[in-house]
Amino acid sequence: MIAAAVCSVALAAMLGQYALRLEPAHAGRFAPDLTGPQRWYTSVAIALLGGAAGATAALVAPARPASVALVLAAATAPALAFIDIRAMRLPLALSGLLAAAAVCAFSADALVNGTWAQARSALGAASAIGLLTLMWWYVAGGRIGLGDVALIAVIALYLGWYSWALAWLGILIALLIAAAVAATHKLRHHTRGDLIPAGPSLLAGWWLTTLLTMTP
Repeated sequence: MIAAAVCSVALAAMLGQYALRLEPAHAGRFAPDLTGPQRWYTSVAIALLGGAAGATAALVAPARPASVALVLAAATAPALAFIDIRAMRLPLALSGLLAAAAVCAFSADALVNGTWAQARSALGAASAIGLLTLMWWYVAGGRIGLGDVALIAVIALYLGWYSWALAWLGILIALLIAAAVAATHKLRHHTRGDLIPAGPSLLAGWWLTTLLTMTP
């Protein structure tokens, strides 16, 4: 777990720097600009949160190749949430990284432990839910972003490793959290049509479902 925590801190620190480099292009549009000290504190916070999340994932996950992807995803989550809150976007590069890590880890697990059925379940859930979400994006006319579509497909990929039912449950929980956040925002600000980042809600639903699954 110590090694996982150290690696998670290092990864989260790099992603935090990436987030801060990406964020200035949109700074001030959706949130106030960060001062120099605030940017430093934010970078440290992302690194520490990523390290803690990665260590927690390593602690609760079984010792097998598939768990490597879970630790990586946990370490990436704080940076993803920060980027979406600050810049209202979910970079496809990070979603692609998580998807590639999952495919590699699940394939390695299948080769070592013969879990081909679980690997097929993960790919099937990601394909089905990703396609449906893509159709939703097309019909909604921009109410959700392609970054949201990609993240939902990634969540389905990871949860689909356990079962299709869990993938659907995780997406449902994530969407319910997003709806609750949007409703709360509307009640507090009495406005409609405001852009609200869905990434943090999607990530919260994902990890809540994962922790409930792994907790004895």
